[in-house]
Amino acid sequence: MITVTEIARFPLGESGFAPYVYLGGGRQFDPIELSFGQAGGGLEYRFTPKVGLFLDARYVLTDGAKDH
Repeated sequence: MITVTEIARFPLGESGFAPYVYLGGGRQFDPIELSFGQAGGGLEYRFTPKVGLFLDARYVLTDGAKDH
């Protein structure tokens, strides 16, 4: 599988919160060949610079299977 994704993250000052959006696409080769695009967004919260949680959702559009 080959995937390229661009992420835009928007930190909210020193609060630890950062909403983000992403957009990408790629090609899958196994078990079937198909191309896909994806878009999504989410929210990240960092407790410390190295520890955090995130929640996100995405939509995947494919050329050879049902969208999901």
